[in-house]
Amino acid sequence: MKHTPTLLLYFFLFLLPTQLGIHFWPDFSIVLGRRVDYLSPTLYLSDIVLFLLALLTLVFYKDKPVPKSMLFFLIGILIIGCISWWVSEIKLLSIYGTLRYLEIWLFSWVLIKLTPSRRGILLILSLSVCFTSLLSILQFLNQKSVGGVWRWLGERTFTANTPGIAQVIVPNQLLLRPYATLPHPNVLGGFMSILLPLILFATVHKDDWLWYVLRLSSICFMVLSIFISLSRGAWFATVMILVSWVWQKFPGRRILKIGIPAILTTLLFIEEILIGRLASIFFLDTASAFERKQLVEIALKLFADAPLLGVGILQFIPHIPLVSSPPYLLQPVHSQYILILTENGIFGVGLFLILYLKALSQAKRTWQGLFLGILVLGFLGSFDHYFITLIQGQRLLALVIGLAFSTRNKEFSSN
Repeated sequence: MKHTPTLLLYFFLFLLPTQLGIHFWPDFSIVLGRRVDYLSPTLYLSDIVLFLLALLTLVFYKDKPVPKSMLFFLIGILIIGCISWWVSEIKLLSIYGTLRYLEIWLFSWVLIKLTPSRRGILLILSLSVCFTSLLSILQFLNQKSVGGVWRWLGERTFTANTPGIAQVIVPNQLLLRPYATLPHPNVLGGFMSILLPLILFATVHKDDWLWYVLRLSSICFMVLSIFISLSRGAWFATVMILVSWVWQKFPGRRILKIGIPAILTTLLFIEEILIGRLASIFFLDTASAFERKQLVEIALKLFADAPLLGVGILQFIPHIPLVSSPPYLLQPVHSQYILILTENGIFGVGLFLILYLKALSQAKRTWQGLFLGILVLGFLGSFDHYFITLIQGQRLLALVIGLAFSTRNKEFSSN
């Protein structure tokens, strides 16, 4: 019976990339007559599993201590939540956002309490990324959603012609960028590139054939899924991860000086012939660049009005019509750091950076793959917001924080 929480944790980890849930649309989730997904209170299947998991963990592992850092983390969230409620114009929205922040802490707390085997965690994550990658490949080949059983895991229905769908221009045609069960191809690429180093740098024993086969399969699937996501940030992160792995695995000068440049040059040549996505980074779409610039300007205006405490959790989008002119961009600013700075002020972003750097420092001493995964999260968060605003991103953030502090347990660090 005591193993039930661990088994439930594995099920929760398998659900990480899914988004099966029920959306609610109260008045505060509607801005200028438009429904805004980011503001919609949503009950996910993974929420139910997490609450049950936390309850069982409290029952069976109540006497197991956790690092003091986690207590400070919880106190910090509660303080930010109280401040946010005080300064927010939409109190209920602030409360909902605070609950999501508390879920990040709760998942990290569960991981630290249970301290499951590293092999078990990576096996489940490998299975999860395999099915997610397979779905992304099928979507890319069919240029539409797959449907069927995948809808029960949160796949949304779309085609290459669906309005607002993410596409890329290649010679003579438009290509649909795959979503899998995630809300955007960039999130798909980020999800895979953060988990890739955890699995790539894992130790594999020769007699553990199951882990060997699953690890190799998941790595191949992830790299392919990252490539077809057409997320340039994920591409860059993946190249750095692979270079780091080769550097460690094959320290000989011939491999480093000839092999890596040759492989990268070949991949770049193939990509530019087939897609030309990477070169276009120097010629950003004018509309996209303008939107990002406009959102940053809005964020800076809001920060100037409330630099210390911010405007409140989830209050960025409702404030957009107050400090800008039509047409309104009802979405978060594309940087987790600027978003936290705007909504939670200098105090909030300071706490976030302390937590991030502490987790990074802990992982650097104990788990190289996790250290690289946390670095990727920090890098991708510089120009995207989904680690703060979307459920899968929040779960990833909680996962790496929880794993980082779990490595303080010698048993976990060695298995």
